Amino acid sequence: MKTRTTLYLFTAVGLIWLAGCGGGAPAPQIAPNDVSAAWPGYMENLPDDPSFFLASATATSQDPQMAVSKAELNAQGQLATRLSAVIQDRMTTMNKEAGSGDAAQFQSKTVQATERCVNQVLNGIRTREKKYLREGTGFRGFVLVEIPRVNADEALFGTVKKDDDLYQRFLASKSFQDLEAHFR
Repeated sequence: MKTRTTLYLFTAVGLIWLAGCGGGAPAPQIAPNDVSAAWPGYMENLPDDPSFFLASATATSQDPQMAVSKAELNAQGQLATRLSAVIQDRMTTMNKEAGSGDAAQFQSKTVQATERCVNQVLNGIRTREKKYLREGTGFRGFVLVEIPRVNADEALFGTVKKDDDLYQRFLASKSFQDLEAHFR
């Protein structure tokens, strides 16, 4: 009787052990020590392109397309921040050149104009390059996005021309005159 119980016990333990060894999710892949070696070059150094504002980003997901989509959103956010700074800087330069001072109402108008410009320019965003790699059990997406610099200039010029206050104030500015000459 004791032998039979021992036999059943060993059989049960053996079956449980066998069930644990088979099936189930695959073990996660161990990433190499230097995963960044497979990353696109634009992740470390953006290309030097005077005609475009560029941004790169990466993101992870269990789905390769979702990884790329998340990376695109991150890169678009970077471009929006950069464009906002560039356009705000140009507005400030034109304001200083026009000698108009720092009136609070005018500052508010330039902030609103900057936001309109950035929103308008972001509609022209394009993905220049995209790629994904398997990383562990998921995927890592990479993107390089671009916006033509001329789009930013065009949006700034159009926004200023539409607002009579801004237009009259910036008309004497050398920066605005250069911008206007570019679009004539």
